[in-house]
Amino acid sequence: MMKINGFNETNTQTGAMGMAQANDSVSKNIQNQIANAQQKLQDLSSNEELSLEDKMKKRQEIQQEITNLNQQLRQHQIEQRKEQQSKKSSMDDMVAGTKNTSAKNAHVR
Repeated sequence: MMKINGFNETNTQTGAMGMAQANDSVSKNIQNQIANAQQKLQDLSSNEELSLEDKMKKRQEIQQEITNLNQQLRQHQIEQRKEQQSKKSSMDDMVAGTKNTSAKNAHVR
């Protein structure tokens, strides 16, 4: 269940950015690490060799790892979004600059 929730949460975060960004290798890698950590949490429950106290400690460590990974993923997605906006802005400026130059040249003649 947690794995599904984590996966859905990740997809929700990436939804607005488009599939190309959501599927870049860095995002995929972080998402895989999150899934692995969530699997560790599930495996921890069934581990009968650890005491309850050790399980609690380990659970906290894994949850912190998941939190850190989610933060890394969000940060990466923010950087990706900024790059996309920057590229779009540059292209818009280039197109606008071409139009302005053409208009100026038309008035000069």
